[in-house]
Amino acid sequence: LWWKAISGEARGSPTYDGGCALSLLPPVTRWLVAWPLSRLYPLLHHQNVAMRTAFLDAAVASEAASPLHRHGNRRPRVVVLGAGYDMRAMRLRELPVEAWYEIDLPGVAEAKGRLIEERVRRRRPDLLVGGPPRLIGGNMSVHLEQTECLARACEGADSVILVVEALLIYLSEESALRLLSEAYGSHEKMGVQSAYVSLTGSPV
Repeated sequence: LWWKAISGEARGSPTYDGGCALSLLPPVTRWLVAWPLSRLYPLLHHQNVAMRTAFLDAAVASEAASPLHRHGNRRPRVVVLGAGYDMRAMRLRELPVEAWYEIDLPGVAEAKGRLIEERVRRRRPDLLVGGPPRLIGGNMSVHLEQTECLARACEGADSVILVVEALLIYLSEESALRLLSEAYGSHEKMGVQSAYVSLTGSPV
């Protein structure tokens, strides 16, 4: 989150978020990464995070506007696996989507929900105009929890945009393949009328 706050303060950059990530940080020390101090940090790992963030934000925006996800006046739902403390749902709050759901470890989901209520709602209520993301706690390395959490997140949706940022590198190959298979192959039992997996912009 601190890395994303640094890149989020880079004015003129595609990752500039107008203080979105900053709103989640502690009240005093957050100013260490705010503008203009954010300019003093060398382009190390936070720059890798910034490039990944910019790529995924653009991909989600493109998918949300795609005819693949548009059914009359209906809008797609975004489900983020391993969202951590990323603020994508609030950063991209103006996208034409039905809702944002985030799945992460129970402790992370609980802590993020508490920070949103205690800090973001007080500092930046404008980020929550459409409501905060729906947070679901679950371990994505456990098959049963994969199934249960995805079912909860996708139930009743017409189409789903699935976002996975860095989660797969923490899973075994078997768990990662099972998760992707579960997310795509079981969309019918989740009540999703259409599902798409997009790799570098190409549906497969």
